[in-house]
Amino acid sequence: MKQIVITAPYKVEVRDIDPPQISAANEVLVESTITGISAGTEMCFFRGTHPNLHTGKWNYINSFPLFPGYECVGTVIEKGSEVNHLEIGDRVVCLGPHQEIVKLEANRVVRLPESLSSEKALFSVLNTTALYAVYRANPSYNDGIVVIGAGVLGLLVFQNCKRTGAVPLVMADQDQQRLEMSKEIFTDGYLNVSNESWQEDLKRLFPRDVDLVIEVTGNPQAIITAIEMARAGGKVHIAGFHEKPCPILFGDDFLWKELTLTISFSAWEKAPYHPRYVRRPLEVHFPLAVKLISEGKIHILDKWITHRFPYHEIGKAYQMIDKKKESFLMTVLDWQ
Repeated sequence: MKQIVITAPYKVEVRDIDPPQISAANEVLVESTITGISAGTEMCFFRGTHPNLHTGKWNYINSFPLFPGYECVGTVIEKGSEVNHLEIGDRVVCLGPHQEIVKLEANRVVRLPESLSSEKALFSVLNTTALYAVYRANPSYNDGIVVIGAGVLGLLVFQNCKRTGAVPLVMADQDQQRLEMSKEIFTDGYLNVSNESWQEDLKRLFPRDVDLVIEVTGNPQAIITAIEMARAGGKVHIAGFHEKPCPILFGDDFLWKELTLTISFSAWEKAPYHPRYVRRPLEVHFPLAVKLISEGKIHILDKWITHRFPYHEIGKAYQMIDKKKESFLMTVLDWQ
């Protein structure tokens, strides 16, 4: 079978390997139909800039080779004896890498309703991350919220915030085209932070100040901006993945406003905390993320899939994303 491997910074290849075999009663094999490329986190694997490659502190992504990908839609082709909620032939979404056949524990696999397209289902994995980010940010009803970052994760975080009763709820970004797109998910307003007048625009949008700012960019400057936006006694939540340090002067806004800072990771195989802690995002949020999309409570627009490649053109896809000459949201790899 085919497997995508990053062997060193800026070097990716498609390998032929033996297909995986069921080795535990709670495992399933899924044959991939499509997988999704993250234009954010996944590119730090390709560039070799993932922080843990240099610090080695945590027991994941320590060294090359790396096996990228975590969004997969496919078909169950085999299952262990203790797997009761899935059947052979089920169309599913799973937390699987870019490869032809994926072996997973069954709690990382969710059956898809017939009404949900495979392309929209692919967003369920990031919607799980978005649900967990909002769970950790813990907004209160009627909070005024700004979400900084109108990429896929930001658009999903925004919609999940809306379900909490946030008023007003505003999207912020430096990219006017992405901000225009955010209108289609019912924003109360948007804020272009590249404009010199953005602080004045913020006061107009939030006459009673901003209770919570959620950063979803991975840009250190966005954290500084979030701290500036939040009201005294307010909250800042970091949901973006950061490769570079952020120079926060704690004796300035952070201290004088007495801000609360939180951060969220995701439901991942080797998360650096106790498994009971990740049980909620993995076993509760993942099926819920699928359900919300399938019922139309979280909107996925066709235009959010901006690029599509056959799996063997992964190198071309990575290079195009890395050059940033085009705007990438979801990029789909076809396996069949």
